[in-house]
Amino acid sequence: MNLKLKSIIAVVFITLLALAWAGCSDDVPSVPQEEPARTTTTAPASSTEEQSSTAAEEEEEPQEAAEQPSQAEADEPEAEEEAVAEEPEETDEEESVEEAAPEPAPWMPDAPLPFDPSVVRGTLSNGLTYFIKHNTEPQDRAQLSLVVRAGSLFEEEEQRGLAHFLEHMAFNGTERFAKQEIVDYIESIGSSFGAHLNAGTSYDYTVYWLEVPTDDPEILETAFQILSDWAFAISLEAEEIELERGVVLEEWRLFQGFGSRFQTNLYPLLFGDSRYTERDPIGLVEIIETAPVEQFQAFYERWYRPDLMSLVAVGEFEMEEIEAKITQHFAPPPEGEAYQERAAVTEPTDRPSYDVPDNETPIVDVFTDPEAPVTQLTLVRKLAPDNGADLATFRRGAVEELAFM
Repeated sequence: MNLKLKSIIAVVFITLLALAWAGCSDDVPSVPQEEPARTTTTAPASSTEEQSSTAAEEEEEPQEAAEQPSQAEADEPEAEEEAVAEEPEETDEEESVEEAAPEPAPWMPDAPLPFDPSVVRGTLSNGLTYFIKHNTEPQDRAQLSLVVRAGSLFEEEEQRGLAHFLEHMAFNGTERFAKQEIVDYIESIGSSFGAHLNAGTSYDYTVYWLEVPTDDPEILETAFQILSDWAFAISLEAEEIELERGVVLEEWRLFQGFGSRFQTNLYPLLFGDSRYTERDPIGLVEIIETAPVEQFQAFYERWYRPDLMSLVAVGEFEMEEIEAKITQHFAPPPEGEAYQERAAVTEPTDRPSYDVPDNETPIVDVFTDPEAPVTQLTLVRKLAPDNGADLATFRRGAVEELAFM
């Protein structure tokens, strides 16, 4: 092969290589292109000019490809401009809404505390009040409470201890649930006596409560029947009272010891000669052991009255349904279906109020007991009840509780 033919082949080869390189640059425009490595071909002197011209064209083409931005890079500023243009501008209407935001209410200590708007409350024709609040935790559960504004303070001398004893009898037979059927039923639906079914008696109130699932209409209906029977239809059978005397006496025995002796010494110092000193809810042993059925019935008739009762329902349920059930089971006809005489509309109950006397000079007392677990100093300051319903009263109460926690 002569030199001229070799020169022609070399020129063609270099030209094809340059075209191939330019094609690759067009396929991948987003990657910066580097200057291609030069290909040197030995050629005779006669073809040097042709080689130099081809090599120059080879260098210029990739350089132009590298200097021109890719289409994607060129589109980026336009996309950014479009994104900026798409951002919504605040309208005059939005600015006016922000400017119209309500300012915090001024501190008004004499203003009454507002009632929680999420609580439904009402009063039946017989004076019974109710409070209903929807609450999602625990799920599909509700706590129903019957509050009676009567406790040991309202016992006569021959009834001392019967307010608490009567509370026990509510679990020992009612009009619709004989003997232990209330406890048996609560346990049959997965609840337990004590944790989900219980009651308590204090000086001026007695409260009964039960916790039940709300996803079963039949269980919810039965729960309201139990509450209604507690309010209006406790059986108070003589046989059941005799059986329960031992239970109440055992509760009294469990409290005996240092705590009982300390309380017996402290209460006269705190309450003076008021009724609080004489009406400890546990009562007197002789009354617990011997009180006749008639005394139980007298206390029940006198103080378990609709206008001294409140029904509180909190849980995950339809509030309208609960309000309807309260009316059905606690209101007398024609408003509801509580046909018992005790549920009827009557004159308001005269509920007395008992005060604690103040003392003009400090009272000092030293109490010693061989079973005292520690040595302690107690300082008591007597204050008149703060029954206000305004913000200032709430604030004082909160500060006092925080101070003595």
